[in-house]
Amino acid sequence: MIRRAVIGAASSGAAARSGGLGGGDAGVGASPTYAETVFITNSMDSFVQGTQDELAAVRDVFPVYRYSNPADSRSRPEHAARNGKYYPSSVPFTEVRGTEAKDVIRCRCVPIPVDRWEWAELKAKGARLADGYVEDPEPTPA
Repeated sequence: MIRRAVIGAASSGAAARSGGLGGGDAGVGASPTYAETVFITNSMDSFVQGTQDELAAVRDVFPVYRYSNPADSRSRPEHAARNGKYYPSSVPFTEVRGTEAKDVIRCRCVPIPVDRWEWAELKAKGARLADGYVEDPEPTPA
């Protein structure tokens, strides 16, 4: 039953938009590898979405996030190139990572929120936002 639920969930997820990873319609003859891919992809996507939602609510305290990508041979070159770079919290992680199936399926990259005090220390040591991005203006006191 759980396997069926996971495979059925793929019909609305990024894995399904890729044209299917199991070689057929979702749930029909799908392999355990397919079910695992769907589960990992949707779990990570849920984690990323939750983090983005939280960052949006507390952007004044967490003005940036650090792109974190596992440093191993399975990492996509585009994702590995972003590892350790900083992005404004106003820019959704999914926009930086990419939204195409090739960017999403089995992606293990995550945003690591950085609070404004740590960001001030990092900037004093030379940290800056990734090329092409600018900091959000400081919030004005209410």
